[in-house]
Amino acid sequence: MRPLGPRQGLVRALPGLPALHTVLLLAAAVAALLRGACAGEMGEQCDWNGSGVSTAGRGVTPVYLRCSAGALSWRWPRGALRVLLRVGAAGRDFRACVRTRGSGARLFLEGPRSLAPLYPGGPGGRARRQLDGDVEGQLVAPVPVRCFYSRHGQAALYVEASELGAPGVGEPHEEFGLEYDLELLPRGAKFDDSQDCRPCTSDEMARAYCTSDLVARGYIRTVENDEDLEESRVNVKLTRVLRRLAEAGVEGAGPGLGPGPDAASNGLDEDEAVWVHGDESATLRMPLHCGAKPGPGEYVFMARRKLSQLALTCAASLDNWVQVVSDVNAQGSAHCVLRS
Repeated sequence: MRPLGPRQGLVRALPGLPALHTVLLLAAAVAALLRGACAGEMGEQCDWNGSGVSTAGRGVTPVYLRCSAGALSWRWPRGALRVLLRVGAAGRDFRACVRTRGSGARLFLEGPRSLAPLYPGGPGGRARRQLDGDVEGQLVAPVPVRCFYSRHGQAALYVEASELGAPGVGEPHEEFGLEYDLELLPRGAKFDDSQDCRPCTSDEMARAYCTSDLVARGYIRTVENDEDLEESRVNVKLTRVLRRLAEAGVEGAGPGLGPGPDAASNGLDEDEAVWVHGDESATLRMPLHCGAKPGPGEYVFMARRKLSQLALTCAASLDNWVQVVSDVNAQGSAHCVLRS
């Protein structure tokens, strides 16, 4: 999941797309930006739901999203959307990751001179149908996560509908969906792919413990590398859940990872760590280029919810984590109570 840097990837011409078409798309996007200054109907929000029937026909509709995470759903895609991403009003640069679902549109990242394709052929192609007995279902190929960086505190995505997106044409239930996740970058610091892979320091582990959606002890069962999705899936047999938020019960987590009674009421971490009984497991995702491998012994894993899945943020052997807890608690510098 190598992100497109602020200089590379943003100014490339679109492969297979005529230069004139690219210029026209950019012109339409600029016009939408100017029109959006006086058209506040899209608002500033985390999520957006709309229909090509109600948007501006074959024109470009501006959408403004101002949260660190959210989703977009576009039924009957027609024309195009220009989606402007920012994190609040801070104006700080961020690293963005997106993933699409459905069909009916193509996704591009807007650069200073051209559009860089993120999903140029549609997300995983059109849905493939199969028959299972007397029930007809749909199988859609999974798509990889695409990451990139903001420029001057914002990033613009251009969503272009295909000709099959008009009501009454093509699939009967055409819908394009997009999830996004934005991580603020440290002021004055540069981010590179190697930072996804390096071990966390003691201070970083202490912060991750207090801010993660899930912190648990366990053993690594398997590591599955997926070249197509550009990710590694670490399957962990859980022994103890140390901390979890109400939203941590996501894909890959067993019943033991569901929200507890306290977490459900206030959205905070549970007051007590919970021993896991039975065969509970969780699937944690990390970039493929990190080269994750299974190791012996018990570990402490810290993960946060990202694009509806658990993404690994820090991991340490249990012995190392016990030492970190002792040191940080003795210093009194932790933002929450650390447990092992």
